[in-house]
Amino acid sequence: FEHAALSAPIELEHLPDAGPEVMDADGTFARLWPTALVLSNWLCEHPEVVAGKRVVELGSGTGVVGLVCAALGAASVTLTDMPDALELIRRNAALSRQKGAVTVAPCTWGDADHLADLLRGGGGFDVVLCCEVVYQQSADVLTALAATQRALALPGAKVLLAYEFRCAIVEDLAYFDAATELFGDSTSHALTGSATAFMHNHIDDGGDDRWLYVYA
Repeated sequence: FEHAALSAPIELEHLPDAGPEVMDADGTFARLWPTALVLSNWLCEHPEVVAGKRVVELGSGTGVVGLVCAALGAASVTLTDMPDALELIRRNAALSRQKGAVTVAPCTWGDADHLADLLRGGGGFDVVLCCEVVYQQSADVLTALAATQRALALPGAKVLLAYEFRCAIVEDLAYFDAATELFGDSTSHALTGSATAFMHNHIDDGGDDRWLYVYA
């Protein structure tokens, strides 16, 4: 991923054809989704959102969004995902030139031990970031995501969720209802533009349906 706001490109490994056989985890984590690239571009245009902040990303996948945050001057970035999905994040973090600012840790949403480990020492985060993590999960999983965001957010923190509208909006409402109950109403920003330029031989056809929701 390249942008004029970055001193060097973010180098990434990803597995575009990954399936559930990858490390026993849902193979979607290993793909570089267009929304992650469009959100990365938005952050590069609004670096003040993360510069100097303690950032945690939930469901990091390839880690691209969090690595962009580190390159934009975040004080620290913690990349998290389910335990079986961490190896790819570790490899991409090792490729990053922001090694001192980036850590990788497990976080299964709602897992008390994972939350305690993340909160140990720092006591919470200024920015809680999620990208393309809400899609057709059960209501229990989605409410656990919102509760995890709440547990990790310091007072005055911003919780950012990038979301692409697909056919599952009815199922996905469980997250938005839970987040509104915990944080209040969000502000929204259209994530415009196409990720095709970043995707190398892939076509991005979802550019009109992506939004960033910010809870504060």
